[in-house]
Formats: sequence, structure tokens, C-alpha cells
Amino acid sequence: MSRLPKPTWLLIVMCSFLLAGVALARPPWAKPPKPHKACVVKTTKKARGLRSRRGALHCTRKPIAGSHAGIAPSQVGAGGSPAPELASTPGTSTPGSNAGKTPPPSDGDSVPPEEGETSPEPPEEGEMLPEEEAEVPSDEEAPPSEEPGAPAGTIAQGEDFAGAPADVLLTSQAGISLASAEACVGISASGEVSEFGGFDSGSEPGEVRLELVPGGSMPAQVRCRGADGEETLDVAAAAPSAGGVLADPIDPANLTKLPFGRRSFWLQPWRSYLDTWPANRLREALGINFNVTPAEADSTARLLASSGFHLARVEINWNQLSYDDPGKFVDEANLRKKLVALREHGLRPLILLNANSGGPAPAKPVTLTTTALAPAGARSVQLDQSSAAAVVPGHTGFAGLSFGGNPDVLITAVDDNGLATLSRPLPAALSAGPHSGSTLLYGPFGPPKLANGNPNPEFQRTLAGWLAYVDTVTDEASSVFGADGYDLEVWNELSFGSQFLDEGNYYSPRRVEGSGSVTKELAHLREGGVSNGVGISDGFASQTPFASGGEVPPGTTALSKHLYRGPQYFPRTATIDGVRPVDALGSSDSTTGSAPFTPKFTPDFASALPEYFLTATQTETLVRDLAPTTNTIYGVPHGRAVGPPGGAPTAVWMTEYNLNTKTLMPVPTGHQDQFIGTLNSAQEERVQAEVVLRSLVAMVAKGLAREYFYAAAHNPGYDLISDRFMNALDANPQSYPGDSLGGDTTTALPRLLAHVEGPGPDGPVRQLRLTSIAQAGNHAVWSGDSSAAHPDLYDRDLLAVFPFQAAPERFVVPVYVMTPNLTTVWDPTAPASSPTRFDLPDERFRITLANLPQSAEAPQVSAYDPMRDEATPARLVSRQGDRAVFEVAATDYPRLLTIDYGS
Repeated sequence: MSRLPKPTWLLIVMCSFLLAGVALARPPWAKPPKPHKACVVKTTKKARGLRSRRGALHCTRKPIAGSHAGIAPSQVGAGGSPAPELASTPGTSTPGSNAGKTPPPSDGDSVPPEEGETSPEPPEEGEMLPEEEAEVPSDEEAPPSEEPGAPAGTIAQGEDFAGAPADVLLTSQAGISLASAEACVGISASGEVSEFGGFDSGSEPGEVRLELVPGGSMPAQVRCRGADGEETLDVAAAAPSAGGVLADPIDPANLTKLPFGRRSFWLQPWRSYLDTWPANRLREALGINFNVTPAEADSTARLLASSGFHLARVEINWNQLSYDDPGKFVDEANLRKKLVALREHGLRPLILLNANSGGPAPAKPVTLTTTALAPAGARSVQLDQSSAAAVVPGHTGFAGLSFGGNPDVLITAVDDNGLATLSRPLPAALSAGPHSGSTLLYGPFGPPKLANGNPNPEFQRTLAGWLAYVDTVTDEASSVFGADGYDLEVWNELSFGSQFLDEGNYYSPRRVEGSGSVTKELAHLREGGVSNGVGISDGFASQTPFASGGEVPPGTTALSKHLYRGPQYFPRTATIDGVRPVDALGSSDSTTGSAPFTPKFTPDFASALPEYFLTATQTETLVRDLAPTTNTIYGVPHGRAVGPPGGAPTAVWMTEYNLNTKTLMPVPTGHQDQFIGTLNSAQEERVQAEVVLRSLVAMVAKGLAREYFYAAAHNPGYDLISDRFMNALDANPQSYPGDSLGGDTTTALPRLLAHVEGPGPDGPVRQLRLTSIAQAGNHAVWSGDSSAAHPDLYDRDLLAVFPFQAAPERFVVPVYVMTPNLTTVWDPTAPASSPTRFDLPDERFRITLANLPQSAEAPQVSAYDPMRDEATPARLVSRQGDRAVFEVAATDYPRLLTIDYGS
């Protein structure tokens, strides 16, 4: 203990003779008072004039108004005093900043006298304090508070945020400046001393907030150094505050408790792990389906490049090759115009190799004229002489009679009289007259091997044609982009136009029985000489959860995914099937012991969100293939680390995705509680932009390597480029319409990317950890049934926090509430045509991040809204070691929290 001045010792001797029951002003060297005491200040003018001296400070055993005497901070439940509002002026703040605040008196200063008063003289050595100042407030009379943020007379007020201890508010009566607050420490009821994690100004002049360290407990007292030395203050217990804390936001159980065949409304597979990625991963993942005309290609590619797109998917179907010369394209000039446009604007192409049954291979059109009606089920038709002469058995056929292919009913033979034998019975009567058809250069794929195990010659012939097609396409691409300047995708979707893969779709009964996998044979492109610098994505995996990166042909770079899911209305459209529901505790939640499984409880909500396949609403969550830990589906390994034997892990590319804004329409009057809808083009544009921002950030953060949005234009409900741009371009193809006409998506994306970009880390990425999420208030996306198994799902349960490292000392963290319905009307007072009526009102959250850099100086903190192009509230609350608490205002699309240690 430091040596005390002589006048102070004399004061002690004098005070010891006071009558019993009169409390002394606590000297700075006194032992910490018991936790249940509360310190207050006499509010007479004379006492205020002496505030910088210790004689004005008193303690009473009576709990002051609004406190929770005798209740430990951990017992205050979901309560606590309302947390302070974020700064009204968005921008950067750090603990200890005092901008715009009136500072309290600094050490050694005294409070100026009120008008008409003279400053009281300090007592002489050995002089007692005036009786008025030494008076103890009675139990019946507590001095009134001069601070609106604390109960009457309180000097040190505990405050909660979201029901958890947050800070100690020192009112102006404490006389502690922001600069001197850094020397304050907390003292527990047992006497343990702890430091605070941050210091900030309060909402009133002279107030100082002592922020608890991340995860810290509320101290019973605080000890600060004031004008005349150390002072110990009792901390009044915090008043109740609404909200709650998600203490384990990243928990592997969100996936491990959901093996394939399980689903849950509560468990969130995307919360089973957290990655920090280099910031450039976002731009490198951003792609588009480039479905524009050759005349539109250059201006469209220019707009996309200026909007941040790096990748473009272009289909070159097999039937674009010439029937007469299959080594050449039917229209090479227009194809090349599109490819050159991509090259000139720096967009790397993903070339889709496909054989859509609407025109699966090089072909020439034919007209087949029948001379008599053929009934449904007929196995033959009568052709006229010219039609019969044009038939190539097994390759010529009628279009659109069966599954919509061209052709889809083949002619297997024609006799001398023109009687044509069909590959399958007619599904409907065929009238006499001309009918459209085509002759394919190659027949549909049969089994690779015959029943005896020998190669199937018909399959080998068609496969040879396919490989020649691949060579022609890669030669063309190499001539434009260089040998390694493009990537390939093998096939589009098995559920769409894929009948050509199985001759059984054309022949009934099958022409030949056999074995082998057609899809695997088609995907073996490396063996054909495709460069290792060319990525190869397996499109056969695009619509199935069963494809594994461990089962692809060697040299395959990625699994393709096309995951579309439209609006759903629960419980009305809930599926009751063989998938077992799981509750919030991870337990089976079915009323039945066998399929079909009926959930014990289904929440009432509408679902229309781009992250649908990151959730567990269906058992086929994409997280099974993105997770860093290996899991299995029916014994087959899945996950980020899985690859073919001896090969590198197989990535995942989303080569098509969007949420159709045309389907987000109002439902019938009887279901207004399940409203999903947009009403005009401006609202569709805004929702589309939010879909893209949310999907890109979430999917890439969870491990997706690429995402190609569908599509650039010409697909109402899916267009990323506005009709204003395309109409202006079509009206004047020689003139660039300008970036400003591109629409909300092409405006918001470059804003987001510009704020995230940077050189990245010097070495390995620093992997941040998310250790807690606190929500001010209890807004929920749906209500449960008040049980632990079926609780409310709060916004904190769905707060997405996805860190990226933009520089060695700078992190950018997209933060948003992953609301299940993007078209919820949050602002019904806004005009029905307002695009922003669907925006979730700002909600305050505090997130705790760990494994941050440990630096002497606090990081600069800011936040940015790419949709509104404005700064939003954010601040560093406290920090200790590698952990820090940040407060942000979040909505239902990504805002960017920037944490910069290098400023």
C-alpha cells in the first residue's frame, strides 16, 4: 500500500469519534465494501462542489431503487438494463473514444461552482468535514439521481445486454474521466481483481462505460483512480433487459445429429463449423449463366465484369456441330463472338458439354409424311416414298411424340413399300400427313458392355462421336482463351433433357441388355488429353445428393450442383414421408415409430430463402458435401476432404442457382398469414439483389468454390440484369447503355466486393472463431410451443457471421439475419410499391470473435450496407487477449463489419 499523507491520517482519527450509526465517507485506502452496499452522492450544492473530494461519497446498506441487491449477475435471468443504443452517427469507433462527448473533470480538476456560488474551501488539517456532507441518507430518503441512465443516486450501475452482464456505467458523480477509466478494475465478491475490456463514453456528459471483457462476469465493485487517488465503488445490480445469448453458435452437433434421413426446423447444419476465407475467394467464385445473343454479348460481358463477375457459363451443345462435317460448328462466327466478348472483359468461361434430347447430337431435319392414320400403340407407320428414302434406320425418327425429344420415336427399319417399323409403340394416334423429325449422326447411348461382358459396338460408336465433339470444343476454346484459360462441365441435369443417355427411352423393349455406367464413361475427359489447367466439373451430380467426390473419375475438379427450391408454407405444405424429424434437442420428433413420420410439432412460417439447402428443412442439405469433416450417405463418404482414390479432394461448384421472384407472389386470401410476394419490377429487382448477395456470401463462406447465377437475362423472374439495360441495348446494339441501367444486383455486388477485397493474408488464413451471439430483444422468426424440444427460433439463432481475411491485419465479416422468407413485409406502413418494405428493421447484436490479432492498439471498426451504400452502426465493445466483442446493427441481407488492426 502506498504511504498516505499526514492530513488523511488526522482525518481518520477525528472521524472515529463520531456517534454510532453515522457513516463515514469512505477513504481511498478502505477495504472493499460488502457487495450489498450501494454508493451514492449527496446532492446538496456544497456536496456537489466537493465532488472531486471523497467527503461527498457515502454508502448505505439499503439497496438503491432499481437494483437487484442480493442477486448475482448470473441470476438476473434474461434481464438487465437496456443496453445503450449504437452511435447515431455511423462510422468507426474504438473503446476509449470520446468524440462528441463532454468530458468529465480530469484527475486533479474540481467541479466549477454553480452560478452565484463560491468554491468551498477544503478543510484544514485535522478539520472535520461539515456535518451536512457527512450525513448518511436515511432508509426513507435516497438522494435523487442526476443521471437518466441510472437509478437515483447511483454512481456505478451494472448494465446487461441481452440478459448477460455487459458493462458498468459510471455516472458523472464518480468524477472519472475517460482517460483515467483505463486504470479502473473490477472486484468480485470474493475480492478477485479483473481488468475491463474496453472504455467508452456514456449517453450523458461525464458518463463512462467500463465494458466487461468478453464473457466476463459483473463485478461487485469497481476501483478507479480519481482526482485524489483510488476510489472503490459498489456496483448496483443491472435491471432486467430483453434478449438472449446464443452461447454455442458453432456446434458440430448441428450436423452430426442429422445423419442422412433426418431433418429439422431447429438444427442448422451451416452452424456446424466456421471458416475464415481469403477475401478474394468471393470474387473468384462469382459467376453467371451467359445466356445472351451474340449481338448482346459484348455489352453484357462489359456490364458483368464491371459488376464483379469473374466467371461465365456458356453451353455448347453437341448438336451445334455440323451433321455433314462434325469437326466444324454450324455457326462458328456467332459462337466465337460470344467467347471473344468473355475474353475481352476478363470472364473465364465454363463451357457446358451437353446432349439435350431436344437436339442431342449433330443432326439434319427431315419431314416424315405418313399416308394413313396410325392408332395409339401402333408399332409401324406408312410413309410416302420420299420420306422412306430419307430414313437412316436407328437414327431417323419423329419429334415430339413421346418425351418431347427431337427425335423421340425412332424408325428401326423401312421395307420396300414404305412401311416403317418404330422403336416403341406410339403413345397416341398419329394422323396422316407431314410430321417433323430429324436424323441423328449418332444413336442414343446403350449400355457400355453387352450381357456377355464384351464392349457394346453401338455404345462405342456414339462415345467416339462424343469424344470427337469434346476435342472440337476444346480446340475452339483454346484458340480464344489459351490452353488453360477455360473450364468444362460435363452434362447439365439428369432430370432435364437427358433421355439420350439411355436408349431405353427410345426403345421399348430395350434393344440390348448390358452393364456399365454411361455417365462415368462420358466424364473421363483427362484420358482424352484435356489439360490439367482446365477444370472439369461433373454435371451428372447436379441434382442428386448421392454423388460423392470419392466416386468421380480421376482428374475431376468439382461436383456440379443445381439446387432450386421455391416457396413453401408450413405446416400446410409440409412433407410427411420416410424422413424422420428431429427436434431442437437432437432427438427424434415423430408421433409414429415407423414411416411416414409425422412431426410432433411443425412451426407456422413461410419459406423462401436462397440458403435453403444450407438448412435442414430437407435431409438433402448441401452442407454434407461442403463440411470440413467427412460424413456418410449410405456408407459413401461425403465432405470437403473427399476425393477419388489417389486424387485431390473434389470441390463443389453451383453451376446454376437462383430464386424465381416471379413465383414469390401473394397466395390466396385464405392464407394471408403465409404471404409471400413481390408486386412490381422494382421490388423484384431488390429481392433479386438480396438473393444474390445472401447466396454468394453464405455459400462461399460455407465452402462452395464457385457459384454461377442463373441467369444474365431473358428469363423473367431470374434475370440479374434489368430489362432497362437489355431493352436499351437491343434498341441500339452499337451503344453501351451504361452501368447505371444494370439494376440493383449489378449495383450492389461491386459495392460488396470492393469493401471485401484486399491482398489477403501473408501466409495461412487466420481462422477466427465465433463464440457467442447476443441479441437485444427477442424477435423470433417463428414461435414454438414453449417446450425445450420446440422452442421459439430467435433471430440470434439465424444470425450469419461469415469472416473473410482481406489483409494480414484486416478482416471483413458479412453479418445478417438468415430470415426464412425474403418477402416478409416488415414495414406495412410503407407504400405497397416500396422496394424496401421487405427489409428487416435494424436489430442490435453483439458477437464475440476469438483468435483475433493481439495488438496494443484497438482495431478500427466500421460497417457498411452495400444495398443502401451507407455506413451503418458498429463498434468494438471490449477485448481481451485474442477475443473481442463487437456490436452491430443487422438486417436480413449482408452488411460488412470491418475489423482493421493495421489502420
